[in-house]
Amino acid sequence: MYKLNDKMKKIIFVFLLFQYCVHGYTQTYIDYITMGKKKDKELDYQGAIKNYSRAILLRPNSMEAYCYRGLSKGALEDYYGSIADFTKAIEIEPNNEYAYRFRGFDKSYLKDNYGAIADFTMAIELNPKRTINYSARGIIRFDLKDYNSAIADFTKIIELDRDDIDAYNYRAQSRKILNDYYGAISDFTKFIELSPNNADTYYDRGFCKFKLKDMRGAILDFNKAIDLKPDHVYSYYFRGFSKFFVEDKYRAITDLSKAIELKPDYADAYIRRGLCYIFLQDKNAGCLDFSKAGEFGNKEAFDLIKEYCY
Repeated sequence: MYKLNDKMKKIIFVFLLFQYCVHGYTQTYIDYITMGKKKDKELDYQGAIKNYSRAILLRPNSMEAYCYRGLSKGALEDYYGSIADFTKAIEIEPNNEYAYRFRGFDKSYLKDNYGAIADFTMAIELNPKRTINYSARGIIRFDLKDYNSAIADFTKIIELDRDDIDAYNYRAQSRKILNDYYGAISDFTKFIELSPNNADTYYDRGFCKFKLKDMRGAILDFNKAIDLKPDHVYSYYFRGFSKFFVEDKYRAITDLSKAIELKPDYADAYIRRGLCYIFLQDKNAGCLDFSKAGEFGNKEAFDLIKEYCY
């Protein structure tokens, strides 16, 4: 019977070990990634991180494993750890739009807004057609009060997706803040086409019409807002204010009284209702409303008292 000598045994052992390392290596890495994904689905993020870390030990240059681990860390609000993983993924694969995007989200959670903008900008350069990157950057710019830049981002989203409702809303809000009421009305109208049951949007469009002195158009929008949300205090206020200007002061008082009922410290509503009473020759009621507005910190109230109540 043929027997192996010691030297041959060592050669075969080394060969088998080599075969195991070569063929078992990839499979084990994949197993850890698979187990990590399973743990993520089960919301066991710590368990997922352990598996992704083992995968990284086997493949230290795995962009995929760093990205998955970064997401799990982000889910645990370990944003610094998540940023570190996405930074490593970017070092391994500099053109990874995904890593830039999620690192940008992490930075935004840490209020590193300009760092986040830089990451979203890089993600946009790598993939100019991905709307989520424009949206993330646009929202941060909106929060930073950089409304013109925000408008540019939301306009780009609308070019790519004509039905992106959030883009219309943010662009409309930006335009409203910049006093571009015509542009804002156009965007709010498109929003309403896509989502016809949003009370706040009817209120916003009504407010823009009010600012453009389209009182009757504004009243229609405030009507709709109140139909959809009967306790929409600002719709009652501005509907009453609009009725004041179209010489419907009795109904204006009704709306302003409702606004005060919903918001008892609403000083401006007392002012407008007081003016309605004054114009209807009810000086006592008007002056009492001015006094109440003054109690709630409205300085205009005392000028009105001097003008109308002596």
